[in-house]
Amino acid sequence: NAPIVIPGMSAKREWILGKRYLREELRGATADKPVMRVGTMGFNRLENRFELVTVDAYEPGQMIYAGREDAPPNSISVYGESTEAGMGKEPTGRKRSLRFAFEIASKDANIQKIFVRYTGGEEYIFVEQRFTRVP
Repeated sequence: NAPIVIPGMSAKREWILGKRYLREELRGATADKPVMRVGTMGFNRLENRFELVTVDAYEPGQMIYAGREDAPPNSISVYGESTEAGMGKEPTGRKRSLRFAFEIASKDANIQKIFVRYTGGEEYIFVEQRFTRVP
């Protein structure tokens, strides 16, 4: 499966609650509908892991992700599970596992990759988002 490509997206990020959490608002559009995701990520010191909560224009519920001990070293990866709504008019209802992987390329550029795995299948890259800071 090929990753979804949506040119012209933008992200606004800001530290909130005393710089404990990073809030991101992602906006763009496909040919037929707007694309929007709002996420909040922070490091839970008690659980010693990164945690991410997102809501978007496609899925009906909150997506909740948490770091795991088996995450790739030297990266930020968080994992979650959901029932897929899909991008069509009718929900697919398929169960899936998701992984967000964050790569810091420089102080002005980063990459977010979303991997998906459906029951009985292999993990593959679903979305790759490349961000460059605008002055």
